[in-house]
Amino acid sequence: MMIKFPIINIAVENWNDLEDANCLFAEFTYTDNNKLFNKFFHNQEFVDCTGKTFKIIGKELPKSSWRHVFKFLPNVFKVKLIFEKRDKVFELNEFKRLIATGIAQYEENELTFNWLKRVKENNSIESILNLEVK
Repeated sequence: MMIKFPIINIAVENWNDLEDANCLFAEFTYTDNNKLFNKFFHNQEFVDCTGKTFKIIGKELPKSSWRHVFKFLPNVFKVKLIFEKRDKVFELNEFKRLIATGIAQYEENELTFNWLKRVKENNSIESILNLEVK
């Protein structure tokens, strides 16, 4: 099972809270906080750059004692997310509709208009996930 990052959470129904429309750029998170893990990751489904879907089913804490000792340093304490491959695979147009539905939840303005336009113009899921919103 190979995940190609970045990936986006597709289990979120309300994109109005920016925290919920989250993308991940690696298989790690930098906190072992169970409350945050349960809210943003556990049992959440994600789509990767190739359209494959995955569900986060758990986490694995670092085994190195040095990572625990220097937990206070940025990017040292990496909690590995455990993914399970799902059967669903998104086609490009289906993915574009999903993203467009999420964008439509935001207040209409020039930014959301341009974002939606750029999603429609892109020809791969990877390029949509790597969009810089301007």
